[in-house]
Amino acid sequence: MSVVVRENIANSNMKNPPYVVGVIPVPDGHIEPVLYSHVQATKDFNQICEDIFVQKNKHKSADRKKTPKPVIYTFFALLAYGIYKTARHLILKK
Repeated sequence: MSVVVRENIANSNMKNPPYVVGVIPVPDGHIEPVLYSHVQATKDFNQICEDIFVQKNKHKSADRKKTPKPVIYTFFALLAYGIYKTARHLILKK
């Protein structure tokens, strides 16, 4: 048994466009490159970095989540109680 694969002729014009023979049209104009000095580029870059830094610091406190005060007070109370119990245990052990 042999398999025959036929060529797809549905879009033959898309696959093989006709050749363009003739003169290539010249564009109306060309983009002239803009030259920047290294000093100006450095100033602009530093200004952008400073603006980003200022904006980050302005919103830094709003983004930061603070621990509630009762949690901090409870932690220090438990720490003080632990120190008290350890000291008492060490004193009574002697």
